[in-house]
Amino acid sequence: MRTADSGAGLVVNGELLRAKIRLAAGALRPAIDAFWDHPRLPEMFPDFLVAIYGSVRATIPLMEAASSTSLRLDDPVAASLPGYFQKHAQEEINHDEWLLRDLEVMGFARDDVTSRLPHPVISEMVGAQYYWIFHSHPVALLGFFAVLEGNPPQNEDLSAVQARTGLPSEAFRMLRDHAEIDDRHARAVRIH
Repeated sequence: MRTADSGAGLVVNGELLRAKIRLAAGALRPAIDAFWDHPRLPEMFPDFLVAIYGSVRATIPLMEAASSTSLRLDDPVAASLPGYFQKHAQEEINHDEWLLRDLEVMGFARDDVTSRLPHPVISEMVGAQYYWIFHSHPVALLGFFAVLEGNPPQNEDLSAVQARTGLPSEAFRMLRDHAEIDDRHARAVRIH
């Protein structure tokens, strides 16, 4: 396993990560827009929320795994991670419950959502994070969060989606909260 040799190495690696995210963002933005502008969005949106439930419920366990793995490593990068992951995990408590509440407003039974197998893409995405945490370095989770939380829908976009879908505002509580929370989280993930 590679460790950081100095603070200067962290700056270079942080800049490299930001540059790679900027490169990928060029392809990510059109994909995000294509979803939100899709003509079948009203019928796709509830399934989208069910799918992301698989990711939302995995957030805290991922951070717990990254934090505990960081504590076992002997390098300055790992030493800086547990506090961040523990604080972030506290801020994510009950977000899976928020999403279940929103889905209930749309007519989904809680047990039907929680008993479903996660969407295969969500399983692959979350599983890859465990691989990086356990077999490379838990700092990799910061890159995942930088991308995942770096492009939240804005409240005005969610209002437009609500109007298009005809769903009540209560179906958007988790997404509206994350429009604000994820912006703060994206700033916190900045690697110095």
